[in-house]
Amino acid sequence: MPSFDIVSEIDHHELTNAVDQSNREIANRYDFKGSDARVQREEDRLILEAENEFQLDQMQNILFHKLAKRGSDIQAIAVDPLQARG
Repeated sequence: MPSFDIVSEIDHHELTNAVDQSNREIANRYDFKGSDARVQREEDRLILEAENEFQLDQMQNILFHKLAKRGSDIQAIAVDPLQARG
């Protein structure tokens, strides 16, 4: 019986472009004015930094939209619980 594997991978070039576009949109949005919100890429990790949970939710939506628009499979991204940095 034939078998096959399904693998979900993200194109790293498209990921970098989506992060850059997300950061540009965040910098231009009114609800982020004066904040130091940003998306950072470290190897195979994305770190979203913002002042509050509402901004993090908005940033995640922006990032996922940019990834989907570039043809990346969002289901390949695992979202960890929120962590406060201090």
